[in-house]
Amino acid sequence: MELSVHIQKKFDAFNLAVDFETNESVVGFLGPSGAGKSMTLMCIAGLEKPDSGQIIINGKCVYDSQKNIWIPPSQRYVGFLFQKYALFPHMTVEENVAFGMMHLDKEERRQRVHDYLQIVHMEDMRKRYPAELSGGQQQRVAIARALILEPEILLLDEPFSALDLHLRSRMEHQLKNLLDKYDGQSIVVSHDIHESYRLCQELAIFHEGQVLEYGEKEAIFEHPKCLEVAQITGCKNICSVEKYKEENKGSIYCRDWKCHIELDKRQARRLTSIGIRAHHIRWDKSKGMKKNSFKIHIVNIAQSPFRVMVYFKIVTKQGFSESTLQWDISNERWKHIHAMIETVYVSFPEEKLILIE
Repeated sequence: MELSVHIQKKFDAFNLAVDFETNESVVGFLGPSGAGKSMTLMCIAGLEKPDSGQIIINGKCVYDSQKNIWIPPSQRYVGFLFQKYALFPHMTVEENVAFGMMHLDKEERRQRVHDYLQIVHMEDMRKRYPAELSGGQQQRVAIARALILEPEILLLDEPFSALDLHLRSRMEHQLKNLLDKYDGQSIVVSHDIHESYRLCQELAIFHEGQVLEYGEKEAIFEHPKCLEVAQITGCKNICSVEKYKEENKGSIYCRDWKCHIELDKRQARRLTSIGIRAHHIRWDKSKGMKKNSFKIHIVNIAQSPFRVMVYFKIVTKQGFSESTLQWDISNERWKHIHAMIETVYVSFPEEKLILIE
């Protein structure tokens, strides 16, 4: 399966400009609300028409502004899972799933509905109405309705947004199993970093109507190419740096952190910003003897059942860093550190630093 999207569309809030190609089975659209993710899905499905560009699904051109090609949604073989699932309230579960199968004879339609309700474990509730179902059950019915069309591409717009928190983990696991077995291509829209990483092989990072970066999820998280991508992928600690100075080749000065970071000379020359993810910060037992190690002043602690977020400032000769940094650490580790010592040092491992040119 291949998907090629090169489109532009002008809106009052922003200009949508999306360019990417993929043959991966599950692609994630990640970015804040209003960044253009759902609108791109609508364009792929044919529910919105771009101003210009081209869309190709599995070798078939469904939109080309120059060639005046526009294939209607009903002929694109696209399955769409809407945020609110869009089930017909006056129809039963089996009637909702069968809605797009009216061209088949009654027996074949009945068998296919039966098969797909079994896939999503909803056969026992086939006579119920949407109002009688939980959010997770409604989602499964909507997935069955999308899959029964045997689409070449499956579009899922914020599939867990309508679910309570306690249902999301279980439904995510079930959805991942379905996507693993699905022969076509899937796009999952989300603004949840962890959800996108678990479900998808490749990611398109959206910001203000544009895809800032597209590629394998591991590469994007390890080496984001710009400041916005680093922020969208969850980097809590980012700082601008001083320009490279000839007399201090392997060192950069972090303005807001008020500290120097030692780097490879070639890397230091090109940087505009530097970052480190909260969970990559390490406790330094050597108390400042390690490279890129700093004494810290703890400002606040936010504790959850399993993790602790430590908010701190770097201690400098003049006082403290201007910005507050975040350190994500396990409860057990933090209890040990906090009980054993009064003065805490942390280090920034060079291989974990995010270097932004």
